Order: sequence, then C-alpha cells, then structure tokens
Amino acid sequence: MQVWSKAARISNAHGAEPRRVTRVATALALLALACGDSDSPTALGGAGEVAQDGPLYALGVRVRNADSTTGYILTVPSIDAGTTWSLDRAIEVGRDAWLSGTDGSPEVRVASSQEPTITRWQAQADGSLVQDATLTFQNLGLARSREARGNTSLYLRDKAYFLSSDGQIVVWNPNDMTILGTIPYAGVAGFTPEGLFTGDEEHVLVSLTFSEDNPVDSTIYRQDVRLIEIDPRTDQIVSETEDPRCNRLYSMSRAPNGSTYYSAPATDTPLRVMLGEGHGPKDCSLRIQPPQTGFDASFNVDLTQLVDGRPAGGLVMVTDDVAFLRVWHEELAPPLAADKSNYQELVFASAYQWWRWPLGSDRAELAPDQMPTTGQWDPFAVDGRALLPVIASDFGSTELVELLPEGGMRPLISGPGTLLGIVRVR
Repeated sequence: MQVWSKAARISNAHGAEPRRVTRVATALALLALACGDSDSPTALGGAGEVAQDGPLYALGVRVRNADSTTGYILTVPSIDAGTTWSLDRAIEVGRDAWLSGTDGSPEVRVASSQEPTITRWQAQADGSLVQDATLTFQNLGLARSREARGNTSLYLRDKAYFLSSDGQIVVWNPNDMTILGTIPYAGVAGFTPEGLFTGDEEHVLVSLTFSEDNPVDSTIYRQDVRLIEIDPRTDQIVSETEDPRCNRLYSMSRAPNGSTYYSAPATDTPLRVMLGEGHGPKDCSLRIQPPQTGFDASFNVDLTQLVDGRPAGGLVMVTDDVAFLRVWHEELAPPLAADKSNYQELVFASAYQWWRWPLGSDRAELAPDQMPTTGQWDPFAVDGRALLPVIASDFGSTELVELLPEGGMRPLISGPGTLLGIVRVR
C-alpha cells in the first residue's frame, strides 16, 4: 500500500521584572461571537461536527502564495484517515503559526518567527478558539520567539524555558504570562549556541550545540556538545559538562519511559559526505535516562552503521524499544556538482527514507511502502504517537502520517498549507 503520493520538500538580562500583559476577556470574545462579528478571534474548521465531550485537536497551518505568507490556527474533531481540515473559519495569526501545547489541556500557544511574542488561546466546548493573552519579550531585546515552541523549549507547572537566538536562556511563567528573567550563560567565543530542553520540577537540562560564527560556511561545528543543568527552584546553572562524542545534537525525541534521545538533524547528516571531514555532524546518538541527569556513558550509537553506512539522523522514538531513523539516500538526489556549489540544495532534496530500528539491534530495516521525503520536518508527538507531516513540493498541502511501531506507516488527516503544529486540546 502506498502511504502517500506526493514527495515532500522543505526550503529551507537576568532579573527582569515580571511584565503583566493585557488579557482578552473570554466573555467579551464570546459576546462578539453571539453578535455575529466575523472578525472576532475564534475559529472552528475541518472535518465534521464537534461533540461537546468528544476529542478536539488544534492545528497551526502556514499558507504561502506568490506575494505573502499567512499563518492560521483552527480546530478539528478528528485526525483520522479520510478527514481533511479547512481554512474557511480559521483564525489568521500573522505570518506563522508555530503552535504548541500539552496534550489534554485546552490551552495552546502560538510563537512568532517575526515578532518576540507568544499568544495563548483557549479551546471552548463548541470547538472554537478564543484568544486569552499575549506576552512580548521585546524588553529583552529579542526579535522573535519561535524558539519557545514546544519541540525545543520546556514547560513546567509554573515556569517555561527557551534559548533565544541571541543566546539568552529565557524564563517565563506560562500561567500568568509574565517574564521571570534570564539565566546568564557565557557561551563559547566565536560560536552560536542552539539548545534543546528537557527535565522536570527538580532538574532542567539543556543540551547545547555550537555553530561556528562563519558568514561563508554554516556547516562547521565545535567538536563537542555541552549539557547544562539548571535548578528550577533558583534558576541557577548548577553544572555544565562537555561531551566530545558528538558535535551536533539538534534532534530530540522522548520515549514513553521518560528517556530522551538525541541525534543530528537529518538534513545535516549528508554534509560530511559531501564536504569532507570538519563539516557537518559526527555520526552519533546520545541519550539521558532518568533519574540520571547526564548523558548515558554506555550509549553512543553510530547511526550510519545501522543503515549500511548511509548518513542518518533525526531519531524518533515510537515506543520505549523501537525508533525510526531518517536516512539519506544519495541515489535519490540530484548529483553533487564538481565544485560542491549545490550542496545546500541537495540536503533539502526529497531523498530521505525512514528505517525502523529496534534498540539494541545492530541493524535497522527500511520501512515498507513509503515515498522519499525531505529530511527537515520532524514528527509531532501527539497522544503518544509519532505523527509526520508530509508537505507537498509546492507547499500547498500537508498529509499527516503516523509512524507505526511495527514498521509501517498510516495516512491520517490532510489539508491545505504547511502544518506547523498539532495539539490534542480535549
């Protein structure tokens, strides 16, 4: 069975005083609805009627056309195969719709790649979305807040953390929507850090990769990674360790048992093959197993050795014992130019395929019934499932596909635009 028919391609100060924001009263928004105000900030769109006690999913979608890009958020009552979403009643939320949240919570957050803001929305019983509050980080000097989206940041009970593009570790309260401050971090001279957060109310862990500040070549990384531990009770850094086994960990996946697995992003993995030693990531994968707060010394997997020597990354856990790897297939991509000038185009080509890897096995197997896709788009974790957005080559539509533990893939909902986030809000 063919799972999808379109190959995807993606172009590719500490101690700040809490800052209160103006809330948009839910009652006023609902009143506007009752009055028939079509411009009120609510949305409901997609597949079928919404039951008051049935499931509900919020989606963030970006639509591109010849002269503009627009983000939308909406809800649907199902993401099953055969359903579609519509933008007819969706809410426009600026240029992007980097939507994230916690499964089962009616709150969703939209971060911007154009402004330093996060906007919170509440899902209502009828399936509509009502704007609740907006927080701006402009007083911290930030230009955007995209790094605060769910797959790179950490949300605890009354604190959230993200690493801004200028290297600040930002701490804020997602409940009352206030900035709590920033955590000073010296960083590494000549390099820009990228960070991924995991942890709990006792330990906040930040894995850091460092890209060389090189205006000509963006493929050079410091030859190690670092792991920072933050005490969330004091928001102080209590430890920092270096690990030379890897130099690029910017893909992260959490297993159901709480273990966190790290690997290189799939689109970086061909760089060493194309450009030579010193470029791109090392072939490795690391993990953290609770209650430990450091990288597991016994786990260092060369992913390429699992897939016949092909560049591999983007490891995704689908159970405690089964992972999928995104693997570069050189034969599916256009040829590399003699002067290597087209390498940036090639790494985003639809030349990646998924391989299933049972942890502990010395070999992964190519997943059946799949078409090659781009390697950039990571799966969403929803309802304990790994859901992959497959984007059409013209960015005009997306199909959601579930990665199944036994190795197959299941098509789910589809619709117009590029899917940027999905959360089960009920």
